[in-house]
Amino acid sequence: MLDDGSAGGKLQNHSRPARRLECYDDALRVDHLFVDILNTPQAVAAILAAAFALVSGIGGPLVALLIGSRQAAANQTSANAAMLTAKTAGFREIAKLRMSWMDTLRDTLAEYHAILMTLKDKETIEAIADLDERKTLQKANQEDFEKLVLTRHTTRFASEQG
Repeated sequence: MLDDGSAGGKLQNHSRPARRLECYDDALRVDHLFVDILNTPQAVAAILAAAFALVSGIGGPLVALLIGSRQAAANQTSANAAMLTAKTAGFREIAKLRMSWMDTLRDTLAEYHAILMTLKDKETIEAIADLDERKTLQKANQEDFEKLVLTRHTTRFASEQG
């Protein structure tokens, strides 16, 4: 029996209690969204793929930056070594030229000394009694003297050229 709300009767309600609409509980249904996603294997795989893509997208350039900076430092070290080698190469060439010049000077002085030691003075040659021996000694003395003068001019010419 139903009471229409008059004073003597009671209302018996056999109907269900009033239900709230779900749209008022959570407008975006976020709580159910995460549960639905985590219960679907395809969605979990897609989330993992996206996470790995994010890590590789950020980590890849960072690793490239780290490797690039190390390569740049190695290239700078190599360039510095090459520059140092180039600078010292000039000094070594000058040292080689000096050594060559000193060797030539030593050889020339030794030759001068040898020639001067073999030259005889005029009195020594004229003191020789044998005429043939005197002429032979004069000729040898003259050749040595010409050799000395020729070597002197050759050395002077070479030093003016170098």
